[in-house]
Amino acid sequence: MEKISIIVPIYNVEKYLERCLKSIINQTYQNLEIILVDDGSTDGCAGICDKYAKEDNRIKVIHKENGGLADARNKGLEIVTGEYIGFIDSDDYIDKDMYEYLHFIMKQNDADISVCGKYIVYEDSDKINKNNENDIKILDNKQALIQLNSFSFFNMSVCDKLYKREIVEGIEFPFGKKSEDYFVTYQYFARANKIAISKAQKYYYFQRANSISRGKNVHHDYINGAKAQKDFFDKNFPEISYVGNTAYAFSYIATYNRYIKNEVKISKEDKKVFKKEVKKYRKDIWKNKYINKNKKLQAIIFSISLGIYKKIYKIIEKS
Repeated sequence: MEKISIIVPIYNVEKYLERCLKSIINQTYQNLEIILVDDGSTDGCAGICDKYAKEDNRIKVIHKENGGLADARNKGLEIVTGEYIGFIDSDDYIDKDMYEYLHFIMKQNDADISVCGKYIVYEDSDKINKNNENDIKILDNKQALIQLNSFSFFNMSVCDKLYKREIVEGIEFPFGKKSEDYFVTYQYFARANKIAISKAQKYYYFQRANSISRGKNVHHDYINGAKAQKDFFDKNFPEISYVGNTAYAFSYIATYNRYIKNEVKISKEDKKVFKKEVKKYRKDIWKNKYINKNKKLQAIIFSISLGIYKKIYKIIEKS
């Protein structure tokens, strides 16, 4: 049985860590290498990692100084020995058959990457988004890159996926960056010949109130990642450069939405840049058949007036 290496970066998630670890240990696919990277936690995470390592010889623990999520994943990648690699964030958890399922659809379709659907679980809500879909699509790298950037049911997260080791090797997560997945996932997809994509929900993406994606901080690393992807498309996939341009434009819109939602003031200079960059790629957005009309209209309004856009956004958020 082929080995799957699972990398779990850990930092101050004592409250959620055991739930994550139990979901991995109890996988129906048993030939696992479980790499726990304690990124300088100051709570009880280090002790929990060591405890589980003593109880399960598949677990390896790395204790290191705090360097951030990207650095922790890179440290895990340095010691992997499996033929396949998966990532799980330490406050998330997975269905007991997730890796068996991802491995099966990958082998069945001779794919290099397999993808499953995910549930989004909010700390402050009992609601879980569910679908009953289970269809599988097989895409080449170009098709998958388009879908990756088209507000599909799957996105840039590295965690709801399984990769052949050679797809991941040599590509590092950028040290010190937020939204680090946006810098690497498109590179993984570009290396693949085939990607097997299923809507079956197997991954539970847990959003804490103070998580990077929901907290009050507003950073521009999403824009930086989208720019890196845009440049990569221009160089390596010029025939779909409009897709990279579209994603780049929407990274400004998504970042601006964070300013509005978190009630953080954005500078006048940044406002001008955001509006200018979206306007620059308005034609690419409009001709992109993979973007729905509502998204296109959103971009048009944004490029005309940030004031009107903000009012509409607030109305939609309240509804």
